Amino acid sequence: EEHSQVIVSTTNNDPIRQGNAILQLMSKDVAGVAIVPTVEPAPAFQIEMLQNQGIPVVFCHRRMQGTRAPLIAIPYRDVGRMAGRELLKQGHRRVAMYFSLPFYRVLPKPGTNSTRSGMDYAIGLREVLRQGGCDLPDEMILAGDSYSLDQGLQEKEAWPKIKKLFSRPDRPTAIMTSYDTMGEIVYLALERLGLRVPEDVSVLSFGGKQRRGAIVRRLTSVTIDGEDIGRRAARLLNEIANGQRSIYDTEEIIMPLGLSDGQSLGLAKVG
Repeated sequence: EEHSQVIVSTTNNDPIRQGNAILQLMSKDVAGVAIVPTVEPAPAFQIEMLQNQGIPVVFCHRRMQGTRAPLIAIPYRDVGRMAGRELLKQGHRRVAMYFSLPFYRVLPKPGTNSTRSGMDYAIGLREVLRQGGCDLPDEMILAGDSYSLDQGLQEKEAWPKIKKLFSRPDRPTAIMTSYDTMGEIVYLALERLGLRVPEDVSVLSFGGKQRRGAIVRRLTSVTIDGEDIGRRAARLLNEIANGQRSIYDTEEIIMPLGLSDGQSLGLAKVG
């Protein structure tokens, strides 16, 4: 709409690569930066450098601690709640969860807070399951071993964990995954184990409204409009550049959720 050029930088969830990308963008004197920060914590000065140079920043998905800038947020806890309600409707009472990243192993103790998106997924899911008379025990929560977003590595890490989980006598009848990429990995692992989706095990994921790919289109997922996040970020950057809002504005815009029906959620198989 603004006839501006766009530079895309990928960090592979590495705070050092994120810092290097920011330095490169500063050297090109960009007019603004929309950033999905690394999940692994990064220093606030990465953002401060941009703002001190007069370059506006908009956060997407999550905000970096110790910084001030607008945020277009995903309501992760509501993602878990919506997933829980859909699972309960289909009679699922033994539910597991698989996170891509390693720090999501055990939920925080009651009464403690967490700002990490994965924790919020699980907190929301557990809350709704408990209301339905069941639970999400810590032993049913799986996680990757590294922060890498490399799909091949994630698949290699996931296979023995999925195999062990679904060898249990009380194996779950459904599993939620933190993102569609992990949903695809779990889907393929279950097929490798000879389990049918959704006849034997249901898979429910989280991902974009735009369903691209043969397996992704089959996944039942709580969805967010990722393209609209980009549009909103660009408009916020223009508002800051035009003086319509402060570079340190801290407004938080919550994105609405949807549901992609897919074909991976079915009635719980009892027994």
